[in-house]
Amino acid sequence: MLEEDAGEPLTPGRYRLEDTPRGLLVSSGTGDIGFADITVSERIPHATIYAVIASPDLEEFIVTVRRGGEGIEEFAQPPDVFPRLPVVSEIKGERLPERILAALGIPAEWFRNE
Repeated sequence: MLEEDAGEPLTPGRYRLEDTPRGLLVSSGTGDIGFADITVSERIPHATIYAVIASPDLEEFIVTVRRGGEGIEEFAQPPDVFPRLPVVSEIKGERLPERILAALGIPAEWFRNE
């Protein structure tokens, strides 16, 4: 599914894919997944994709929700002064970064180890 990135083959080992009960987790050992969230969202347009960017201490925490290749809403802590998408106050019923990560099935350690 992620064979291409801007028309180029993906570097072997660039992405870690993990099928979980909560969905497919896509991560990278470099902390940068590039446009993988957009690519997955385009290729599986009916799926809801959650792209998470966070600082190691989770003080800066952003979740972009995508469907059909488009960003549809965003959660940001601290709130973005000029949000580019409609802002939501929770993700999967959770408002705190640690709890949002747990609801998405993402280990907080992934960000703390960056």
